[in-house]
Formats: sequence, C-alpha cells, structure tokens
Amino acid sequence: IDCADPDCASATVCQAPPAQGVMKHDLVIPMNYELGMHCTGFDFSYCCVLPPYNSILAQVVKTEKSAPHVSGVGRPSMLGADPADHTVVLDPETGAKYRLLYWHEDQRSRAEAMANVAAADGSCPGCSPTTVNNDPNGHVLNTQSEGSKLLYWSAYYDVANGTSPADSTNPADVIASGDNFANQIFSHLYIYADAEGTIPGHTTADSQQLNFGIDIPIPVDAGPAGHPVSSKFNSNGSLATPAYLTYTGKTGTVVYTDSPVTPFDDFAGSRTDVVQIDNVPIVLTNPGIWEALGLPLTPFADGVNLTDPTFSESALRPYARMTAEVVDLNNNPVLDSTGNPQVSFGTAPIDIPNCERCHSNARANDRPDLGGAHAVNTAIGMQDIPTLVASEYDYWRNTMGLSDWYARIKASAISILGNHDYKHGTGFLNNYDPTSTVQTSYLSRLGRQAVICHNCHADNVIAVLESKKLHEINPADRGSRWTTLYGNVDDLNNPFANYLVPALTEAMHGQHLAHSPMTDGQGRSGACQGCHPAHRSDGSMANYPITTDGLNAFGPEGGNPTGDNRDAAGGCFVGRDVHSNSARYGEIPAGDIHLNAVGQWLQTNVANGAGSDKGIWCTNCHTQLQRDLYKADHLTSAINPAPATTVRDAASLTDLATQLNAAGIAPAAATGATTWTSTLIAEMLDPGSHRAHDFTTLPWLAGRTTGNIAAVSVSATLANPANPDIDGEYNVSIIGLDPNVVPATDLFGNPAPADTMLVPQDAATDGRDYWLSVGAPKCADCHTSPFVEGLGGVPTAYAVQLGLATAADEKETDTGAFPINQPAKYSNNRYTKGHQGITCQGCHESIHGLYPVTPPGYVAARAIDETSWEQAAMLNNDSTHGPVKCASCHETNTNGTVKGTDRIRYNGVSITANLPTAVAWAHTYTAGSSKLDSTCLRCHSDKRSEVDCAELSTHMSRGRIELRHAQAVDAELGLGCGF
Repeated sequence: IDCADPDCASATVCQAPPAQGVMKHDLVIPMNYELGMHCTGFDFSYCCVLPPYNSILAQVVKTEKSAPHVSGVGRPSMLGADPADHTVVLDPETGAKYRLLYWHEDQRSRAEAMANVAAADGSCPGCSPTTVNNDPNGHVLNTQSEGSKLLYWSAYYDVANGTSPADSTNPADVIASGDNFANQIFSHLYIYADAEGTIPGHTTADSQQLNFGIDIPIPVDAGPAGHPVSSKFNSNGSLATPAYLTYTGKTGTVVYTDSPVTPFDDFAGSRTDVVQIDNVPIVLTNPGIWEALGLPLTPFADGVNLTDPTFSESALRPYARMTAEVVDLNNNPVLDSTGNPQVSFGTAPIDIPNCERCHSNARANDRPDLGGAHAVNTAIGMQDIPTLVASEYDYWRNTMGLSDWYARIKASAISILGNHDYKHGTGFLNNYDPTSTVQTSYLSRLGRQAVICHNCHADNVIAVLESKKLHEINPADRGSRWTTLYGNVDDLNNPFANYLVPALTEAMHGQHLAHSPMTDGQGRSGACQGCHPAHRSDGSMANYPITTDGLNAFGPEGGNPTGDNRDAAGGCFVGRDVHSNSARYGEIPAGDIHLNAVGQWLQTNVANGAGSDKGIWCTNCHTQLQRDLYKADHLTSAINPAPATTVRDAASLTDLATQLNAAGIAPAAATGATTWTSTLIAEMLDPGSHRAHDFTTLPWLAGRTTGNIAAVSVSATLANPANPDIDGEYNVSIIGLDPNVVPATDLFGNPAPADTMLVPQDAATDGRDYWLSVGAPKCADCHTSPFVEGLGGVPTAYAVQLGLATAADEKETDTGAFPINQPAKYSNNRYTKGHQGITCQGCHESIHGLYPVTPPGYVAARAIDETSWEQAAMLNNDSTHGPVKCASCHETNTNGTVKGTDRIRYNGVSITANLPTAVAWAHTYTAGSSKLDSTCLRCHSDKRSEVDCAELSTHMSRGRIELRHAQAVDAELGLGCGF
C-alpha cells in the first residue's frame, strides 16, 4: 500500500512501508524433486527396475524484502521467464533479467571429505585434492555420473529392435553408436513438435512421432530433455560449463505415450493391432516451474570410483544438494540487497535398494521352505543358482578386483535373473557362461544385452502402459522351463498364450511380500525399508534395518522378538519424514494437527500405540482403503467439499463404514467381506500378523478391482471418424473425463455414442492404478480441509490439442495431469499447488521427506537427511526446520502473521491475531481463490459493488495488484474487461 497515494488515503489499513532486512532473502527459491526418494541402481549391465532420474523443480518468489517495488511496499510475486528465452528469469516490475545456474553438491563439506580420504569407513575412496573439487560454497561436487559412478550409456543395448549382438567390446564405441541402455529406457515416450504437448493437425501417425533415445538421442550425463547433471567447476572452484534451469511456462513439460484398452482386446495376434489410445499425455512437470528434467544423478560424490577395491556401501550419500545461484546474463553473481550472492539449495534424493542383502546369499537362493537350490540353464548347461551366484562374486571380487559390496551387487543380479528363469520360465541366463573371463561391451558375462523389466512388465512410473502377453515374448527370452510351464504359447488356442504379464510394481511387491514379509516384533511387515533404500547422511551402517544375510533386524527372524521397524536408524521415510519423526514437536506446534477420523485412529492406535510417539509406518498409508476413499470422491471443491461428494468427513470409523456402504463402494473381494465395518477398516489401516486378518498384500493383489479412468467409445476417434487410423490402429474416443459418470454428451457437447462406457484403470493401462493419483496415498486420507491436495484435471496444453481450449486458457498455475490425476478427485501431492500457486512441496518438501525431518542428535549424531534439515532453516527467516513460514516471503507482526491482514477472516477469526488460523487460511488462498475476499481486503473494506475495469486498470498501473489479480476479479464479477 502506498499511503502517499491519494486514492489510498482512506484505506482502512494504511501503514508505512515496512523496515527492510527482516526477511532473509530478496528471492526465495524453494527446490525439490517430485518424490521424496528415487530408488535406482548404478550398474545397468545386467538388468533394470528403475533408471536414474532426478529432476530439479524450483520456483522463484520475489519477497516483500526485495526492492524496488512500484507500490513502495509490494507484495510477493512469482517470477516467470522472458518469453524470448525460457532460461532467463524476468522481473516484470524492474525489467531485470537473471538466470538460475545450477549444480549438485555432496552433503559433506570439502574439508570433511578430505579428512575422510583415508578413513576406515572408506567414505571417499580414491579422493584426492585434485578429484574432490569444491564449489563456491566449499562443498564436494557431484558433477558427473557416467564411467566412474554409473554404467548406463556404456551398457550396450540395441535401441532399434533389441535383438542384434553388440558390434564392439569398447564401451566408448557403444556410447558413440547410441545403442545403449540410456537411449532405450525412455524410447516409448515421444513428442511431435516440442515438449509442450503440441500435436500438429491432431495426428496419431507414428511417422510423425519423435521418440526419445531414437529420434532424440539422450546426451551422456543428461536427462531426456538435455539438461546435464550439473554445471562444471574446476578444481579451484571456478566455473567451466554453465547449466541453467529452464521454465515450463504455461504448458508444462508434456510428452506422450500409447495405452492399450483391454476391454476391446479381442483381436488375435500381436497387440499392435488392437484398440488403443495414441497420444496419452504424460505431464512430467507442471506449468510455472523452473526445471532440470530427469537427471541421471548418483548418490556418489566426485572422486568415488566404482572399480576401487575399497569402494563400500558407506560411500553412499543419498541426500545430495541441488543448488541454484542467481546470475546475470554474463554469468556473474547477482547480489541481494545486503550484498551477498543469492544461492539456494534443495534435496536431490537418490539411493540404491538393498537387493544384495538377500540375493547375494542363501536367503534368496537356497531356502528350504522354497524348495532349496534350483537349477537353470546357462551356456554350459544346467547349473544351480547358488553356484552361479558364488561364481559371479568370485569373478568380480578376485579376478577383476572389485570391492566386496560391488561384487555382491553383481552376483545378486545373477540371482535375480536366475530365480526369474526358474519361476517364470524365461531364459535370461541362456548365454551366461560362469567360467568365462572375457567381457564384451555388455560389461557383464550374460552373453546378451541387459534385461529391461519394462520390456514385458507395464510400469506407470515411467509411463510404460502396456505389458506383453506370453505369446509376444521374444523366443530368445524363453528358457528351458518355458514349455514345461506354459506349453506352446505360439498356439493362440493355448490359454496361456494370452496371459498378460503383471504390472512390475504388482509383481515385485506381491512376490517379495509372499516369500519374505520380514515381519517385525509388532506384526508389521519390514520388507518396505528392508528392500527400499535406507541409507543416511552420515554414511553409517549402524542400526541398519536389514542384516547382511537378509533378515529384519527388528523382527524375530533377526533375533529381536519385540522389535519395531520404526526404531531403525533412519531411511528414505523411517526416522526422516515428519510422520515418522518423533521429535517433530520441537519444530511445529503440538496442538491441532487437523486429523479426520482415519488420522485420529492412526494417531491413537499406531503413532502412540506403543506408549510413546513413534509415528506411522509405510503400510498405514499404502493401503487398499486409500483407493476406496478415492473411488467414493466426486468432488466439486477440494478445499470445501460438500458432504454429498465425499466420505472423508466421517466422524468415526463406524461412520466411515456406514458412508462407504451407502456410496456403493464394495470391499475388495480378497477381504472376504461384503460390507464395511469399523473392524475391517482398522485391519486395513494397520495391516499385519497382529490382526485377525492380515491385509498387507491387499494393495498388490492381481484380483482386486480398480477405479475408473474415463468414459470411452470405440466407435470413432477424435482425429478421424473412421477406424482404423493411418497406422492401422483402432483408437478410442474419450467421451467423458469424470470417472464417476457415463455422460450424455461427449467432450464437444455432441450426443455420446451408444457404446460409451466407463473404463477401469486396469483396462486403460496394464500398469493398473499404481503410481497414479488413485493409487497414491493422500494428505486428505488423514487430514481435514484445507490441509489437502487440490483437484486433478486435464492438462490445458492437452485440452488445446483436443480443441477443448485455446492457448489463452493456459496458465502457469495449472495442475491438471490427466490421466495421472483426474477431475473430481484429489490429485497427487506432487502435482498440487497451494498458496498463490506455490507447490505444496515448495513449503513442505516432498512426500517421504516432509519438514521437519528428524534432527541431528536424535537418532544419530547427524541428521538422517541433513540436506532437508538445513534447507528448511535456509528458507525460514527464523532458521527453524519445519514447513516454510509466512515470514519467508512477507513482512510479519509479532504473531508471525502477515501485516495488513486484519480485515481478512477465516471461520470468523482474524488471521492477523492467530498464526494457526493464518496458516489454515493460507492453504485456502490458492491461485483460484476469490481475490475479493482476500487480496482486496488488505487495503480496504469490501467494495466489490464499486469495482469496474477502470479501477482495476488503475490498481495495476500503480502496482497495487498484479495482472493475475485483475484477471481473477474480472472473471469473478463478470466485468468483461478482457485483461
């Protein structure tokens, strides 16, 4: 407010410009990765579950501290890009232009790393003053991956068709040829003209598609969009090669893939001839985000060498620092108002699973309860798996001189492939010679290119939506037991011929939970952190959740009959995330945490169930119940849902059971129940052997039903009313996007075809509902409004291609990501934006690593996730470690609330006088909220009856409001200003 402005003289709240210097930053730059942890490997010469993929996602908020503002005081604003160059940050008030130079750092300072060069824990083997480069902050760098820390581009894979042998034994030739793993793994994704979703002429023609890795080769040490792992620094800290974040604009980053439609899959032969959907949009990054997409980051700092014989598991540092510095167009630092460089950082979580803990020993390879040692076919005949695993370990450890840990990882790959051959009849080890000492460019002794799980198994997490049927599996991948198990699958009359390979997530979780539930002393499965990564910032392996022989250290099998999984020393969730952080109330108020009936039950019976606050466990969130709550939603508002549109407002578990029954949501058949009861819900919420019925495996069962994805018709396509399309493919039309309703009209208002039907998730993707919004836990599962996600919807960029919207409808605040999220349903947290377009993750960090993370000195001397602990303190003006507070961007009063907001009420309470009320209101003050009830009230009383286009123009010209505010008021009042 400019009190010298005559038009503001009568403002109810008129105060002098606040003193500068209270906030820390002129620019607040929250940074995160979309998941709280990415689980991958570093050696892709044998097989792959998930590729390396770690994005930087950032926003730039100009705070009230930043000067000059046209209005004299100013309000925080989000900075986008120069329309002419999406690597340039544009301040529309001043015309200033910047770039965001980015790089990655290890968690340790250079001094600490150098002190550990010769340390007994081997935390930095091979490090020296010349290899441990430091950045301007004095941290060890993580600037490259391939070669010394990653085998990905140098692992041969015939990208063209996946069948021909390697032509060279030199990995450098493999990289140069483009026939490598990195170019294959994303080759199912395509664009037409750009990564903004543009489809010229609404075509579905395969010839117009540009596939990543084939038509768009992926550079070494870069993500699919070409962003390199990091800027390069010289050993003296000077910059060698700059890399900048790029802005996703009003479209976001959108690529496409293909999806089958199983109900219409009644064609004989290959599924390339069946009904499917081309151009399924995959929103990789929301609009309005500064990104470096899908970087092949590893958890190893520069100086670590995989081939060093002292290389050990303690070298892992899973919480790397993604760092960005504001620089001018000549790459010089832009100093803030106190004369300091503007450098921000966030958490880049990347870790390696614990496969070798079981697969390098008898736990996976010689279990009496599973029939003992099994034999599989190899290049030298039938060999038992334990012998093969021992031989592989011996070769890499004693012949090649690798470290014990790396040799066990190599050996475990043989175990995984060998067990798959025995159980499922594949022939992945057909050409494997355990006596060979000759490596090819495969970088293994498999005698073939690596096995990519996604070649047969659908997996929504990387948008592979189609699984193979058994008759489609390459004969070269069929083994000696294939015919014994399935007969002749090339005979399509054989019932096994059309058996669909299950989704990868379902197959892995189902198999591991069935054979190794790793139950703790409380009855809960410990396989979650037993398999998933659980490494820590300090590199210590003490109190690790799984023993070296594959047992749960907190369960009877590990000699701990009363143990509790939650007592482990930390991991990607346990002992890290706020929901598992017993010290959370040292950073956040211990009062109302806004729990609904589900949340209250979990707090009483799980978090505090042991007599002390231990937080919740993985299986309390990843349940079938969260899917059923999603099915029951038919929301018109995320913030203020009407009682008729959700069951989440239940007063108790008994009431919830009543509402689910009334909504017609049947319990999963595997429960054996036909109606919901409070007991059934409790058993789902906290599954395990301590319950009368253990529903731990329920979310991963093949027979359970999924929710609907959309209403479709097979009678016509959007691009062409005639079937098939130019490629002979039978596309369907999407008639309606509301998964609860069979519409009377199609998306264009025409009468819906008679064959319109609701299609379930597992009919539209063989990946079923895993990794989609329906299959992901929600804040709304346990918390009350407004502490919930936003609504899903159609990406506007995709709607433009369908003719349902125009480019003028695209906004940086859009969060639609259909089919990942859906209209009338709560979205994934990672696709949700909250307070004025800031992502939920911007203030709270990412799921599994939400603020405040466990502090140092609580579980271990150092924080489990040191980076997130320090990141929150860096963003908050008071250096606290909880969610980002108002004072990070705003001038605040002694209550910690924003000055000049005394006329704004939430539930009848002034947000100025009460911080919890202000925080609750802030969660309602989204980009789509009423500006008349918020922004306008910061200056004067409710004068909506007096607003006209001229008044809005004056306010904009004098800097009192931004264009987005004027557009919102114009739309809300229907003034027709057309700003």
